[in-house]
Amino acid sequence: MTPETKVKNAICKFLLAHDGLYLERRQAGGFSYRAGAPDIWFVYRGRHVEVEFKAPGGTASSLQLKHEDRLRAAGSLYWRGHSPDDFERWFAEQFE
Repeated sequence: MTPETKVKNAICKFLLAHDGLYLERRQAGGFSYRAGAPDIWFVYRGRHVEVEFKAPGGTASSLQLKHEDRLRAAGSLYWRGHSPDDFERWFAEQFE
């Protein structure tokens, strides 16, 4: 399992413990996949959120940054990072 997959799995497990949350994962290379699109998206308490996972030390590509800018401009919440603990703190700030 890659370091990025470990981050993704930990965050998805955390999210799925919240009732009323709708989550979808995007599969790289899968049908209808867009290069640079964040790894998952979810809706919780009426807010649309996009999440980009990075392995520790990983950085976003220019295409990923373009998607991030466009999603934020459209009103989506957006989180990019490599620490499940950081994500949980960010989530609590947004929703609790």
